[in-house]
Amino acid sequence: ERKMNLLGCFLAGTCFGLWPLIMRKSNLPDINQSLMLALPTTAIILAAYFTGVMSGVIFNTFLAATLALGIGVGLGLIPLTVYPIAIIAGMLNGLGTIKLLGNLRAAQQEKASTVILVIVLTQIAVNELCGITMLGADFSIRKALGFVVALGAVYLIATK
Repeated sequence: ERKMNLLGCFLAGTCFGLWPLIMRKSNLPDINQSLMLALPTTAIILAAYFTGVMSGVIFNTFLAATLALGIGVGLGLIPLTVYPIAIIAGMLNGLGTIKLLGNLRAAQQEKASTVILVIVLTQIAVNELCGITMLGADFSIRKALGFVVALGAVYLIATK
């Protein structure tokens, strides 16, 4: 159970780290980005709520497909127009939100802060790593050390 919960934290953090970079690729004005983030996020959450599919094989398959699509778009492997790119970003945010809330609900009271910390550390690492690979951000020894420290922190926090 601990491994599955940790995997859910990594998936939520990956969604939260990836969607801003995907949205940036859409090149939409700020107000349009806000709208295109809110609509798919809300649609995903409502669909999950009304269908009752907030975990399990169907949800995780959809999550994996959306993550793969987002990474493909981010790397320029899947050419899409402006609004579909923004919709994918919103979907990633909605899926991440569902994973976050599911992990918090499943966590014991004393482990809720661990869930949030692992998600945030994963989000930061994914955002920086994808910024380097997708947007050509600078990579330095200092950033490499930051990744190592973040991974070490996740390990130390998630295990006893």
